[in-house]
Amino acid sequence: LTYFFGRQSVQAIYKTLSLINKFNTESENEKLEMKGQQPLRFVILCDSVAFPKWQADCLREVITSGLAAPVGLVINVPTRGPSNRWKARWQTRRHFLWRLFNRLYVDVFSKATVIEDLSDYLGSVPRFSDRPIKIGKFGHLLSDEAITFVKAARPDFVLRFGFNILKG
Repeated sequence: LTYFFGRQSVQAIYKTLSLINKFNTESENEKLEMKGQQPLRFVILCDSVAFPKWQADCLREVITSGLAAPVGLVINVPTRGPSNRWKARWQTRRHFLWRLFNRLYVDVFSKATVIEDLSDYLGSVPRFSDRPIKIGKFGHLLSDEAITFVKAARPDFVLRFGFNILKG
């Protein structure tokens, strides 16, 4: 290492690694201290129970750590688009190059975008299917029933993996 980076760089690398190791040790101790407390409660807002790998890994890590537990799942029921597939493609033609790049490059090489079904993992979590009200071009407003469902779950925080920009 000294040959490639120089003496001062190697010392900085070792110092950084020791700080990272110290941070990891402290966070493990904090996790052990938190075990005696109630886990945080959270609600998941999503499009389905099939998540990209990075989202599935986040959920598994949060749940298996014992620091938080899911208490509700609000699933976005998509509104019906054009019945004709070609009409739908024509309406979204400005995204053609992005979809092509995404399909031929990102989806092929990225492990983070592989879809994983967590329906068995989240099987006992209460679910609510909602068709949000569209506001503007990108905004969504949750229905009153969905808001009541979330309030009844009394979450400490909400993870939003779906829906567009929530308003209201």
